[in-house]
Amino acid sequence: MIIELQRGFTEISDADLLRVQRHLNAARDNERALGTVHNIDAQKLWALAQALEAQTAKLALEAKFTANSDEESSEAIRKASRAHTFEEVVRGIFWARVKEDIGGDAWVADSGIGLRAGWLVVACPKSPIRGVIEQILGGGE
Repeated sequence: MIIELQRGFTEISDADLLRVQRHLNAARDNERALGTVHNIDAQKLWALAQALEAQTAKLALEAKFTANSDEESSEAIRKASRAHTFEEVVRGIFWARVKEDIGGDAWVADSGIGLRAGWLVVACPKSPIRGVIEQILGGGE
């Protein structure tokens, strides 16, 4: 599994990095900049996570629309589940790397952090809905 992820990581090209960067949205007015992801390895982790997310979506569509049998559908679902698990792992490593590089508020941002255009890392404001849910569940202040 590690070797497979390493292979996927090393196969990320400059074109892949440009493609994922184009899909990053601009920061919103209510978000606070924490820093920028300059490390190419971290950027490659994000690109790999995006590739795994795309693979998951393609396999899910295959299972639903193009599988010729229940067996083919089940196999596509199994592969989609595996790709999704790998994507979560890679994305988790990406965020740990980014938080380690930026430090400070990146580890304790109240409602989380996000990635925006130009590889900008932002602190996302706490959603009012999330606050209500936390109060209902007893996790709020």
